[in-house]
Amino acid sequence: MTLVLPEPPSINHYWRVVRGRPILSRDGRLWKAKAAAIAVAADLHTHDGAVAVELAWYRGRRSGDLDNRVKVVLDVLRGLAYHDDKQVVELHAYRHDDKRNPRVEITITPLAQGQREVA
Repeated sequence: MTLVLPEPPSINHYWRVVRGRPILSRDGRLWKAKAAAIAVAADLHTHDGAVAVELAWYRGRRSGDLDNRVKVVLDVLRGLAYHDDKQVVELHAYRHDDKRNPRVEITITPLAQGQREVA
């Protein structure tokens, strides 16, 4: 299944520390709600076994680290595409530039049992 979501915030803007505790930032809550609504509308279902995730981030500005976006996307998919991050046994991530249409395109592929084991 392929899913197209709006450009995610950086992990640096996704979480905030308040009174020594990490909480989801306002930007993080808004993006997470929008991403969840898109996933539900696309009839994304939660896989039980191992999955491979391919992520292509089309950034709107020529700044930002790919790894800071990957974690945000994987977190939002937990509970929507898989139950737990440990089910992601294969990950491919790419960064491109697209000033006019920033987004993240995600493909989730369930793997055959025995192809990759989930510990």
